[in-house]
Amino acid sequence: MDDYPKWIKQQIPQCFSFAYTLIPDELQSQQLVIDSYEATLLDRVSFEGNEKEQIQLELLKRIYELAERRSYQLEGQVFSAESISPKNEIYYSSLGIKQRAVLFLYHKAQRSLDDIAVILKLKRFEAIEFLHSSRNGLRLALEKGNVNL
Repeated sequence: MDDYPKWIKQQIPQCFSFAYTLIPDELQSQQLVIDSYEATLLDRVSFEGNEKEQIQLELLKRIYELAERRSYQLEGQVFSAESISPKNEIYYSSLGIKQRAVLFLYHKAQRSLDDIAVILKLKRFEAIEFLHSSRNGLRLALEKGNVNL
């Protein structure tokens, strides 16, 4: 995979967006991407063949795993309404980390439910349930805030 450095640079914006969705802090999100990238590189012996899809899944999976662990440490700091600038993100941040991950991966990253299940370590039917409950949770949060849909 001679084009690996170029390809990985193309993945960074989506990885950063995913990380920021999980932990809405620029510095923490950048660190999630860097740590995930380094861990993926260390685990890979070689990048032979056409493994881009697998590497992309590994990156997203590691970002989620690290964000899930770090969110407990940062809970009081990052997830307060004052730290989130656009007003609609306040409603989005009222969802749990797994709910935000499912919504981002399905709607923004356009990942399949099978991919989402792998990334979040769920069964396929659980990914479907989380997607449905996440949509409902976001809708209810928006309705309580009197925001027009």
